[in-house]
Amino acid sequence: MDTRRLGQSDLEISVVGLGGNVFGAPRLDIDASRANILRARELGINFIDTASLYNNGQSEEFIGEALKGIRNDFTVATKFHFFGLGDGESPEARIREQVETSLKRLQIDHIDLLQIHFPAADIAPEVIMGTLSQLIAAGKVRYLGQCNYASWRHLQANQAASDNGWAPFVSAQNQFSLLRRQVEQEL
Repeated sequence: MDTRRLGQSDLEISVVGLGGNVFGAPRLDIDASRANILRARELGINFIDTASLYNNGQSEEFIGEALKGIRNDFTVATKFHFFGLGDGESPEARIREQVETSLKRLQIDHIDLLQIHFPAADIAPEVIMGTLSQLIAAGKVRYLGQCNYASWRHLQANQAASDNGWAPFVSAQNQFSLLRRQVEQEL
């Protein structure tokens, strides 16, 4: 399996990754999830992408179980979100809480690539990027990425990071296929 360096990181990931959306009820149980992860490893896939939202956290739990003893064979990416953030609830606390929950579910000591799942228009990029950089400094996260951002929002966040000496996003995960090519308009 060919590998590529992920953005401006030192992560060498397989050109084909394993998406974790199917791990957990109602799709794949723990045994089927483990079998898929082990087969991916046999095929040379070393990148697993999941999210705290996937199957109410079961995806992360099943991946954590499957990675016991083989964690170092994989680059693990997961995502956090701001859905349901209540009035007066701290976005910083939400990020930290979700990272701690993901680490526990995944049974790992750090996340290789932490991604914001969806943009949060009402939260300043300085709040998000500052908190994420603190998690990098604490050794809980290695690199940052975003999903579903418009290019201007990605640039705005990375500018906030640059202005403050924080870590930038090194990846962008947006929907793109032969049928969904809208992202090309912003390149």
